[in-house]
Amino acid sequence: MDNFDGMFQWVTCQLRALANCFYLAQLRKALVSLPKTLDGAYARILCNIDKQHSEYALKLLQWLTYSARPLQIRELAEVFIIDVNGSPRFDPERRSADPHSILKLCPSLIKLGSSKSKAFDDDARTNYIALAHFSMKEYLMSEKLRKGRPGASVLKD
Repeated sequence: MDNFDGMFQWVTCQLRALANCFYLAQLRKALVSLPKTLDGAYARILCNIDKQHSEYALKLLQWLTYSARPLQIRELAEVFIIDVNGSPRFDPERRSADPHSILKLCPSLIKLGSSKSKAFDDDARTNYIALAHFSMKEYLMSEKLRKGRPGASVLKD
């Protein structure tokens, strides 16, 4: 398994790209344009994030990349109310009405999970969001992304 080096994640990204094809000609065109590498697949996904949501997707990916643990959905929903460069810096109106809507920002790059709460002995589950694969973190932190390769426009600091 260690020798596959992200191959399964590459296949997953490719299948998600093909899932949007509704007719044969569209499928053939998509097959020809599929990226040959996992980095290429990630770059394509990043470049396809809707421009009106790119600021939020960037913030979400930054928090997930640098977090020491998976973050709860309600925690991630709160990061959008803070804008250190904005005025006001704290604006509760930027809070998402539905925290689960952040899953739509970059669905191929993040995943929803749940774990049993350690705070209680009952069967309570906590939902969290994490990067879809460890290779996504490696890609987001890579030197090539910082040097302006595809997808970098989405992740500018």
